[in-house]
Amino acid sequence: MGKYFGKEKAADSLNAKLDADMKLAEEALTKYTEKPKVVVIHYGRANNVYLTMTENSTTADLIRMAGGTIPITGERGMMQLSSEVVAKSDPDVIWLTDYGYDRLGSSEEIKSLPGIAGTRAATNNRIYRVEEHDMVYLGPRTGEVILMLQELIHRNGKTQ
Repeated sequence: MGKYFGKEKAADSLNAKLDADMKLAEEALTKYTEKPKVVVIHYGRANNVYLTMTENSTTADLIRMAGGTIPITGERGMMQLSSEVVAKSDPDVIWLTDYGYDRLGSSEEIKSLPGIAGTRAATNNRIYRVEEHDMVYLGPRTGEVILMLQELIHRNGKTQ
């Protein structure tokens, strides 16, 4: 792409940063002893149904690279699922994408939603806002994003 647009130097710089960030993320991953369960809710709710990322999504790949797992299965990358599915998965961490989080306003509001209040994530105040585009698209910032996700997944977690 850099050659096509006549920006080879800039492309080389972006590639070098991506490679360095991915290497840092890979090295950091070795220090974690647990793989916390992470539920990612893409968008708020309608009638207690959440648009949730599944294990078959780009988001799940990012979470695996950051040392976590998505406990929700599904044929598609995103599925509308009931609040009971979120409650049953009992995640260690819940992420809401920016639109849903901002619409609700705070982690306290999110904790009051059906299926969320009784989870380990809610009990331990491990509900975070993430940028939607960081969860669904790969690009030059992917290594940087994985490092940020590692910090959120493993905050207060066990290390070797």
